[in-house]
Formats: sequence, C-alpha cells, structure tokens
Amino acid sequence: MGDLAGTPRRILLVGGGGREHALAVRLTGEPGVAAVVALPGSDAIGGVAGVSVVRGDPLDASAVVAAARAAGVGLAVIGPEAPLAA
Repeated sequence: MGDLAGTPRRILLVGGGGREHALAVRLTGEPGVAAVVALPGSDAIGGVAGVSVVRGDPLDASAVVAAARAAGVGLAVIGPEAPLAA
C-alpha cells in the first residue's frame, strides 16, 4: 500500500474471514494508522496487534454506522460482498 499520507488514524474493517485477516495485518502496519476496529471480526483477527473486535451484524447498516461512530473511525474498509449488497 505504501505510505498513506493523510491516512485516517482509526479504521473500521467489516468482515471476519481470511481476506479481512490479511487486510487487518496490512492496515495495522501502515504509517498513521493508530487502530483497526473489526466488525464482526474473528478470534484470529482479534489476535492481530492493534486490532480490536466489536460484535455486530455486518449486514445491518445501522449497526455498522453505530460501531463506526462509537469507535471514532475515519475510514471503513468492507471486505465481503454481502455487506456491500445489503
């Protein structure tokens, strides 16, 4: 990804599979990223340093928005296709 100047300090990562685990590892290593919040995440994603997991339904847009607001994120990264379709 390179140097992401102006990167939001906190990122919401929606999803809980292998793709999202890889994204979590990569995002936490980027300069300027203070924390990644994963919804619904997984035990493996929660084990990545700098990642916290919040439970919720990724298909419920209001739950995703509420989690983003509560965590004070500046960017949401959606991994799976289903939340995008919903």
